[in-house]
Amino acid sequence: MSSDDVRVCARCGLNDGSSPGLCAFHPALLPDPGPLLFGPAWQACSSAAHSHEQPPCFTRTAHTYLPAELEGCPAPRTQLPPRASQ
Repeated sequence: MSSDDVRVCARCGLNDGSSPGLCAFHPALLPDPGPLLFGPAWQACSSAAHSHEQPPCFTRTAHTYLPAELEGCPAPRTQLPPRASQ
């Protein structure tokens, strides 16, 4: 991947030029968590009530890029059940 890569990861907002081999994010804060939804990482992040102000709690070794025709389109919003009172 070239250093002038303008693509942006759908999960962490970076790319292979700015963060090669490391994608760090909060699964529960993604607008569309896809296969992570309700998985162990998503559950842990959600129950800990993480925010964007905290360091990311989950990492992957590769970024997730949207297909070129979807770049710039708003991400779909996954409908989540209301958070239980604590």
